[in-house]
Amino acid sequence: MKKEKKQLFEQEQFADTVAAQAYLTDCNKKLERSKIGLIVAALVPVIDAIAASILNKMGNGDAAFGVWLVVAIVAYLIGGGLGTALKLVLRVTSVAWFVFPIFPIDIAIAIGAFCIAGAVALFLPVIFVLMARHQLKLNKEAAEYILGTNNVVVNEAEVAY
Repeated sequence: MKKEKKQLFEQEQFADTVAAQAYLTDCNKKLERSKIGLIVAALVPVIDAIAASILNKMGNGDAAFGVWLVVAIVAYLIGGGLGTALKLVLRVTSVAWFVFPIFPIDIAIAIGAFCIAGAVALFLPVIFVLMARHQLKLNKEAAEYILGTNNVVVNEAEVAY
């Protein structure tokens, strides 16, 4: 039996108009937070470069990685996307582990893939914050579509009576 391929972005299916309306009221706040998180995520390298230059003059240049880590986590917390980043890291690790079935090599390759995917998630939070923002926009469009189609049906029913 063939496994159904899952798409990267899927629109949420709302059961009724109440759920769609509840999502829409909450969605605008999430989109604003996502925009702020996206700005923070885009500024992570700039903030780290400034912090690294200051810390290097103080003789403590190794602490710049800690600044990068904190700013990246703040960007994820504000803008979302941490779950997506962790899913990607785990997926890449498991694929790398299963691709090479020879015992000692598969563990080493899985650890290497984990480190590389984790570094991508850590050093490029803007990608995953953008993915979370795109998912929010898709779900907002789906909720607006549900509310728009139900309003048309209600108006036609009122005209018929």
